[in-house]
Amino acid sequence: MLDLRDYLSVIGREIFYSISDDLSDIQNSDLIIITAGMFPTTELKNDLCNIDPSGRLAQTYANYNMILQLGTAINTYCPNTTVLVVTNHADLLSVILRKICPVVRVIGLGCILDTIRFRRFLSNYLMDRKFKNISIRLYSCGIHDENVFIIKDSLHISAENNARVAINSQTYDSLLFQTIHEGKIISNFNKEIKHKGSTGAYLLPGICISKFVGSYMGDTQLVDSFNVMIDDDELSQIYQLPKGCSLSIPVVISNQTIKAVNTVRLTQSELNKVLKIKDYIDKQILNIEQYDNKRN
Repeated sequence: MLDLRDYLSVIGREIFYSISDDLSDIQNSDLIIITAGMFPTTELKNDLCNIDPSGRLAQTYANYNMILQLGTAINTYCPNTTVLVVTNHADLLSVILRKICPVVRVIGLGCILDTIRFRRFLSNYLMDRKFKNISIRLYSCGIHDENVFIIKDSLHISAENNARVAINSQTYDSLLFQTIHEGKIISNFNKEIKHKGSTGAYLLPGICISKFVGSYMGDTQLVDSFNVMIDDDELSQIYQLPKGCSLSIPVVISNQTIKAVNTVRLTQSELNKVLKIKDYIDKQILNIEQYDNKRN
C-alpha cells in the first residue's frame, strides 16, 4: 500500500487508505483491489488433481469462499465501485465475482503478465540478432495459464531507422512457449517457499497493479490485456463469443474508464482458440460449483 501511495504521488495523485479487518470500511470506495489469497491444502489438491492436474482449479477453489464473502460485502457497501481481481486464478475468480456482483465493474489482472513476458523474450531475441532501437506493440488474449496467445494482428515490431521487423511462426511458437513456461517456473517456486511464511508474492503483479491504478485514477493511458466481460455487439463480433462471456482482451484504461480495443482482428485459428478457452472457463466454473456443492 505504501509503494502504491508513493507511485501515485509521483504522477500527481493522492490516495486515502486505512488498514482494517472490518469489511464495512470499504463503503463508497472508488476502486477495490483484491490481492488476498490462500494456498490450497494437500487434501484439496488431492481431491481435484484428477479433474485438473495443473493445480489451477485447486488454487481457485482455495479462494472461492473468500470471493463469495467479499462479493457480498461489495454489493452491500459499494455496489457502484470497480474491482480489480489479482488473487489466483484471477481470470476464473473474476467470472465468479461477476456472478455475485452483476452490476459491479469487475476487472481481472488476466494476461497483462503474459504480454510483458512475451515482449521481453521477443526483445531479447531481436537484440541477440543485433537489432537496435527496438519498439514492440502486441496484445495477448485468453486467460493467464496455458490458454493464452498473442494476437498476431496486434504484433508490430520496428527497429533502427523505422525498419519493420517480422518473425516467423516457429519463432512465435518458441517465444510463446517461453512465456507460458516462465509462469510455471514462478508458480513452482512459490510452492517451494510458502512453508517459510512467504505469501508467494511476485514483483510483476505489483507493478501491474500500480500501472492500473495510476491510469484508472489518473489521466495517463494504459493499453494492455485484462479480463473483462464481452458486453456489446461489437466485441461479440470481434471475438465471436456471446455477450456475457469473459476473456482477457486488450483494453484502454484511463480516468475511470475501461474500453476494449476494437481495432484488432483475429484469424480463424485464433477464433477457434477463443472458443476453446470459453469452453474451458465454463467447464472450470462448473467444476468449482459442483465441488462446492459436494463439500457442503
